[in-house]
Amino acid sequence: AKEKVRGGTGLEPNALICNTLQLHHLANCDQVVERVKYTQTADQETMLNAIKDVLGIKHILCAGGWTNTANPQQNRAISRIWSDEYAMVARVAETEDPQEPCIGRTFIWDGDGPGAAGSEEALALITEEYRDEGVRGSVMRVRNDRDLVIMYAAGGHLLSNVITIA
Repeated sequence: AKEKVRGGTGLEPNALICNTLQLHHLANCDQVVERVKYTQTADQETMLNAIKDVLGIKHILCAGGWTNTANPQQNRAISRIWSDEYAMVARVAETEDPQEPCIGRTFIWDGDGPGAAGSEEALALITEEYRDEGVRGSVMRVRNDRDLVIMYAAGGHLLSNVITIA
């Protein structure tokens, strides 16, 4: 996957994007265990650093969220948001410069409020207040405008069939 990104873009992939179960499996594979076997503490940080060393990447982005995939009238069916089936090797942004080549960015903007995400100022939020007689009180609504943009799709490679055992 790293070679595919390199060959297609000339960029060095710097991140693995996976879920918590996949990360658990990686932490227990022989190559990682061998790197930390004789250390005094095999804590989570040590294991993450060993995985990064084995894979030759700087960042591991781990999706830990869950969702109910059943219809509201049915019993719960809890599933991971990021499937066990897929992982991604990608070039992710390391600076705030929008010209830095990477797979994608999240843009947050606000024409009405102070600051911008990632700056020294406060997060860009628009706060609105209005009266609602249905609840006999004031309603506070806080929002911001954001958009996910794929900047350079070839900057990532999606791996399928990542976990084949339960």
